[in-house]
Amino acid sequence: MTSLANSRIAKWDNAKAFLILVVVFGHGLSPFINDDVTRWADLWLNSFHMPLFVFLGGMFSKKNIDTVPFKYDKAVGFLLLSLFMKLLSFLSVLLCGGNASFSLFEENGVAWYIFAMAIHLMIAHLLRSFSHGKVLVTSILLATGAGYIDQIGNTLVLSRIIVFFPIFYLGYITDQNKLFEILNKKWIRICSLILFMGFTVGIFLVIDKIYSLRYVLTGNNPYYEFGEDWYPFGALLRLGCYALSAVLGFAILSITPNKKLPLVTHCGTKTLQIYALHRAIQTVLDYTFLKDLLSPLRSKYILLITLGISVVLTLVLSLKPFEYIIYPCTHWRKFFAPVINWYKNKQTTE
Repeated sequence: MTSLANSRIAKWDNAKAFLILVVVFGHGLSPFINDDVTRWADLWLNSFHMPLFVFLGGMFSKKNIDTVPFKYDKAVGFLLLSLFMKLLSFLSVLLCGGNASFSLFEENGVAWYIFAMAIHLMIAHLLRSFSHGKVLVTSILLATGAGYIDQIGNTLVLSRIIVFFPIFYLGYITDQNKLFEILNKKWIRICSLILFMGFTVGIFLVIDKIYSLRYVLTGNNPYYEFGEDWYPFGALLRLGCYALSAVLGFAILSITPNKKLPLVTHCGTKTLQIYALHRAIQTVLDYTFLKDLLSPLRSKYILLITLGISVVLTLVLSLKPFEYIIYPCTHWRKFFAPVINWYKNKQTTE
């Protein structure tokens, strides 16, 4: 069988395109979550979108993680990009007259994912020689226990780094070729479609009873925030969320088309620039007119309009010009080469 590791597979890009659209849609919908319909959409997307993104991130980072000595270019690029996103978010709120605040060490916005990816890369590299099973089990135990420590939160994205690392590591140790083969079995694709549709309809029917579980899925909330009744079962809830995200993620990957799709597959190759830039644009739209325009509407119209705007925004941000905006971060060594060379020459002469 031909190895898939060194070739671009349309299935993965199509899945990433779907996920980034869901991310953009979810952030666009966030100001309007106030009834069962919008809560259903919020819980639905949070059940799988970031866990699956993190899993794919780990799966496609295997070469970087296993390289000795460690090539830190990608990790440094992520750290720079997360800082850029924090600044962009701060400026977008400030320019719109909002209550802007900036903290270098606290992060509750979209930049958390990029920062966490950098840390996950470095941790996985340090643990590369250990037993995969032991590392995975230990990381899950740490993640389930972290929720009982109230002090673990947004500071340096510590809570999400701990909670999402098992998912990243699972992606890292997953054999891409074997997974691809399993996903494409006809009976698995049929079962996956039935399961995913059943989940989508099922949570809508009981959304008023289960929406509070949404906060378990973020990986950012200590267990005490779930209430006194749920607090003792926080670890079990987290394990349940891991299982749910794994099943849904597998189902989504299975039903994702294998062939190249116009516009869609291309978007899947540009998810980093879309993720980095979309929230600031949404902030400006919300502050200027969109929130006032949509708030009076019924929730089903809000969903449709927000989805339409999200599709347009995703497609526009996938264009080449927007890649140059994040280029200094993603290709920092090339961009800062003159400064780096000058510094090295200065050190040599001294």
